[in-house]
Amino acid sequence: MRHTLRCLLTAAALVAGTLPALAEKSFTRDELESGAIRLEKSLEGEAARPGEAAQLRKDADAALAAKNFEALGEIAGRLVLLNPRDWTSWTRLSVAFSGLTPADWQAKNEARRNAHAAAYRAYRLAPGPREEALALTTLANSYVSEE
Repeated sequence: MRHTLRCLLTAAALVAGTLPALAEKSFTRDELESGAIRLEKSLEGEAARPGEAAQLRKDADAALAAKNFEALGEIAGRLVLLNPRDWTSWTRLSVAFSGLTPADWQAKNEARRNAHAAAYRAYRLAPGPREEALALTTLANSYVSEE
């Protein structure tokens, strides 16, 4: 009986010790994380009025359908301000930055860096494997759009 109890306690301790490790994401990039932090701070610095989340989501979907990436970027930025922990808002923001085609090479590079950072933040916030896969696909597409 003691041996069984000891085995159960040992197994419980091992499982409890591995749970925090399971919560960590397998793909990590420090430069993307710092870019996401920088992007979030720059969004916080904007004086835009956030608005209502449900209406902003509808507006974002309409802007995406119309391929109006400037409007999508503005709306997605406001959604991120409303809820910085919402991975879908970060995904929309990445798509918006990826779709921009500025003529100025510096603005183009900044848009690409922001697209990468937003997609990475979406991945880090994704609640499950399916959402993580979608966020990583968005990240990959943000790199492909550079070519």
